[in-house]
Amino acid sequence: TVLPAMDIDFRPPTPEFHATACAARLARLREVLAATSAAGLLLVGGIDSRRHQLSTRALRHLLLGASGAADEGACAGDDVIEEVIVLVLPHSVKLYCTLASWRILMPIVAMWRNLEVFCLHEAAAYEDADIVEAHKISSFVEMLGALGGGGGGAHAEGAAHARVAIPVAEPSEVERWPIVQAYALDEASGKGFFSMRHQVVCAAAEVDRRALSALDGTALRVLHAAGLRRFSQQFAVIGGVIDRAADGDGRRRLTERQLAEPLTTYFRHPLLRAADLDEAGVEAEVVAHGPRVLFGARTAAAAEAGAAAG
Repeated sequence: TVLPAMDIDFRPPTPEFHATACAARLARLREVLAATSAAGLLLVGGIDSRRHQLSTRALRHLLLGASGAADEGACAGDDVIEEVIVLVLPHSVKLYCTLASWRILMPIVAMWRNLEVFCLHEAAAYEDADIVEAHKISSFVEMLGALGGGGGGAHAEGAAHARVAIPVAEPSEVERWPIVQAYALDEASGKGFFSMRHQVVCAAAEVDRRALSALDGTALRVLHAAGLRRFSQQFAVIGGVIDRAADGDGRRRLTERQLAEPLTTYFRHPLLRAADLDEAGVEAEVVAHGPRVLFGARTAAAAEAGAAAG
């Protein structure tokens, strides 16, 4: 969809996240397609996905520059992605958004190749909620039509069985999303449950590993600005514990667990906010990937094990 020229400031909202960084993150997300053998990766924001946490995180990561386990450093508020749908294809991208969101996102996605934007460009149209909703549903149907490769709409040959990667744990989650339920009832879609017409590939782990957990330039800047100070404070606490155990006996009574506690608490905090992890899952993650402190011979043993693994 070609949008008319608008009097808009083309500078990104913040200098820390710009079109080049956004394009790099798109490339990382596109790796999910090869990893899952999917025709496309679908990300739905806001109420249309019942504010699905991982989908929201992926959109914040891709479009707003949010980074890290704490999802920090976004260049704009979540209202920007409230009405956003992104379909990542091997050589193109489909983007649905409102005019208000487009004004913010336009300079950020400026380097996306073969980008097709679905957006009502008449401000007066947004006064009628029915028009907006109908346009969103028809746009969603047309976007999914690209999965079949034939360009003839969602009912085109092959589109009904296209593999679409979505960052969910179970395919049934998708059927509860309002936009998917509307798709099932829409005449243009041919009607029928989304998962009956498309093969849903659960890509939560791949999206997290290849994009959300990756350390790129933007994530490093966020880590330095937002995390380094808090991280150094935890080390200061550890130094204080050692200093207070001034004599040899006091230090010998210290345990590795005691010294690691400040860092462990720091590591555990963002995990507690994750909706897909219960308390047992958080503790398992801390044990598997959390910080640890080693003393004496154990330190040497860990170094030798690391050298052997390398």
